[in-house]
Amino acid sequence: MNKPEFGPSASKLLAPMIAGIQRTGASSETPTPQNFETHVVLMKGITWSRDSHGLFDYESRHLTKKTLKASYESMIMRSGNDLSLNRYNNLRSFQEQCDAKKQMPEDMAMLKIVNRNANTFYLESATYQPHATDIERNEQNGKTQESMYLVVRSLKVNNEKIDYEIQERDILKIGRVKFAVKEIGQLNKMEVDEQTKEEKGHSANSIYTDTNEEEFEEFIQVPAIMEDISAEDPDCKCRFCWASEANAENPLLGTCKCGGSVGRIHLGCLSAWLETRKQSKISTNFSTYFWKAFECEICKSAYPLMMKAQGNTYNLVKYEKPPGDYMVLESLSQEKNNSRIIHIIRPSAGKTVFKLGRGHESDLRINDISVSRCHTKIKFERGKFLLEDNQSKFGTLVLVKQRTPLLPGFNKAV
Repeated sequence: MNKPEFGPSASKLLAPMIAGIQRTGASSETPTPQNFETHVVLMKGITWSRDSHGLFDYESRHLTKKTLKASYESMIMRSGNDLSLNRYNNLRSFQEQCDAKKQMPEDMAMLKIVNRNANTFYLESATYQPHATDIERNEQNGKTQESMYLVVRSLKVNNEKIDYEIQERDILKIGRVKFAVKEIGQLNKMEVDEQTKEEKGHSANSIYTDTNEEEFEEFIQVPAIMEDISAEDPDCKCRFCWASEANAENPLLGTCKCGGSVGRIHLGCLSAWLETRKQSKISTNFSTYFWKAFECEICKSAYPLMMKAQGNTYNLVKYEKPPGDYMVLESLSQEKNNSRIIHIIRPSAGKTVFKLGRGHESDLRINDISVSRCHTKIKFERGKFLLEDNQSKFGTLVLVKQRTPLLPGFNKAV
């Protein structure tokens, strides 16, 4: 059996780590199940001692390397620049197991190596904590573990480099700037038989991922009035149009910190106002919609692109979906940055490669110091959108929401 390598996890201080599956005992031509009775998982961890917005510098030479071998379900702990492999029991609280292994208060678990779903190995994110004790602690204290990302530049199959196939709902990280893949439109979309779906070695997320997608969406829950209650409350009016009528399609929303007579606004009025603040740049293959300040003009509270109220979902902005093949990227908010951007990529026969970076020649310019001049490329080939890292300083990453498969023949870094 080929010995696939899986690669590193770029967490706050951890850099790439390379791992793979190797058969134990005598080899055989007959396929065997991939589990800890027949295989071990080989890994190489690489750590970097600087804190740089949770990014790993791929150009750095001051690295610490360590090889690890897992012959049982395990979790990798980091203490300073040292990595250790510890036994993991998924029937017990993950946080309690981490606390028991900590040598210093700042020590943390980086990821888990598990075997699930018809004898398949997975790298599981430390943020995925389904045990009831962990869920309760996270609700009280918030999540303390850092997210796990797939490193695009590490992807290989049988030692040949491959690109990452972008999926709807993927979250891409370009330097420290994040984008959500909101929609992929295809001219000739093929239906996939759910019973024949198989894990893909280059995928960031398992086909069995069952996490709540709302955890990875940017929205806020807001109070809403969906009927006219002016008879009971004469001051319940929209601060823009001063009308009191409301329904489920056009509710009165409490969208920010404002109160009193300016505390509510119609969804339609807010969307129309945001439309007037929109800046557009439209070309044959690329459209960008930009809001410099996507926020309340009074209290300066940032608006997300989506709000939820009483079980309904409301998108504050709308865009025209082009015919044929296209992909929609939405920028995710950064600290101290209330701007919002929506990009629509439309490949054609004359243009199938789109450059993303800080340089002026980029199709999608990202004005952030962590982004290289030509950081990454989105390519459209054989009806699929592919992501290629352009040897960038801080890498191109894809969020692993729960776990990512580790299959024979594939190199993978997280």
